[in-house]
Amino acid sequence: MKKIFAIILTICLLSSALSVTAFAALLENFDEIPIGAVLRVSALKKGEETPVVLGDYTDFEDGWNEAMEIAGDVRTMRSNNYDRIVVDIYTDWEANKDGQFSDDWVGGAGFDNDTIYIPAKAQVTLNLNGHTINRGLTDDEDDGEVICINDDADVIINDGTIKGGFSNSEGGGLYIEGGANVTLNNVNIEENSVRADDGAGIYMYGGSTLTMNGGCVSRNYMDSKYIPFADSIDPYGVVYVKDSTAIFNGVTFDGNYADSYADGLVIYAVGSTVKMNQCTVSNNATKGYASEEIIYAKDSSLTITDTDFINNNKCKVPDNVYGVGHRLLHLRDSDLSMAGGTISQNSGEELFHFYDSMADIKGVTITDNTAVVMYINNGNEVVNMTECTLGNNTPKGTLKAIRIANEGTLTMVDCILGDTTFSNPAYIKITTSEVSREEAVIGID
Repeated sequence: MKKIFAIILTICLLSSALSVTAFAALLENFDEIPIGAVLRVSALKKGEETPVVLGDYTDFEDGWNEAMEIAGDVRTMRSNNYDRIVVDIYTDWEANKDGQFSDDWVGGAGFDNDTIYIPAKAQVTLNLNGHTINRGLTDDEDDGEVICINDDADVIINDGTIKGGFSNSEGGGLYIEGGANVTLNNVNIEENSVRADDGAGIYMYGGSTLTMNGGCVSRNYMDSKYIPFADSIDPYGVVYVKDSTAIFNGVTFDGNYADSYADGLVIYAVGSTVKMNQCTVSNNATKGYASEEIIYAKDSSLTITDTDFINNNKCKVPDNVYGVGHRLLHLRDSDLSMAGGTISQNSGEELFHFYDSMADIKGVTITDNTAVVMYINNGNEVVNMTECTLGNNTPKGTLKAIRIANEGTLTMVDCILGDTTFSNPAYIKITTSEVSREEAVIGID
């Protein structure tokens, strides 16, 4: 009777302090999560929807090692008919004061050089359940990433935050190796850093695939340094995509920054395919005025749909300084398909810079930017703009809003050009478009 009364009293007290939703969730899990457990390891069998619980752990290191021991053992997975290992964490997971997730220097199956490790070919689902994995590094380390995903692994990470990595080599948050397939659902990659190297938030290469649904890539730091009259150290991309595929759906890229030079500050793609759908790219810049591109694509395919670029490259550049490379998108030997979305309140030298590239831009609103709208470098470029709206874009000094050098080709159809001005208009064809300045009329059919 006393036990029943105590339970009733506890429930009453909890119900007065918690919302109905939170209380219902607590009751639902009241008998499921053992007291003191921080991590659960389950296995999802082939053809089944509900994972089989293998164990609950009061220590992150023990539980993760056990999970990766099973996931990395092909014989164990096959003999038990396991399709993938599922790991749930029940509280924030923080590295120790030295930035180590494992106290054992050997690490075990789940750790490598003090980072969280997923073995080659392992099939793993990690449910963060709203919690954070934080390495907490304040200075760079060898292999300072938070999570390393090995070759050909198939990994799903759900609902939480990955932060606190600081590497002196590639990758601060996630390091994704060749052939791995990674899906992030509502995951935030925040406050990770890399010193004079690539991929402060995410580094991926060698035929790997990343699909990121929701979440953000925010406040990641490229610790770049520039020494005059000496070699510059140019890190590439908070998200670095090399010979791989990256797909972003509804992702926010906000507040990422570098000290000075940073080619492709937000995304650097080489030999890759990058797709962005309904994303927001905002408030990304460098501390100094010697910046590079927000997005850089070389030998790549870039598809951007219904994505907004707002308030990027807002760093102070003296009026008499040119050629510092502030660009929103820079394409070299690449293809761009862009539809919908808004480009507004961005600063810098140019919004688009094309070099030996092709572009189709449709239905994009480009207004209120302090930059050249477009620079087409040579005769190898073909750029088509359809149903776009341009207006109140004010480049520095006497520069024109659209600049074409060396016989590049630009066609504008059914556009509203507002007060847009052009240099070298002989290579521009404007059809059934609205203009409001005489100097913009040159070249109209």
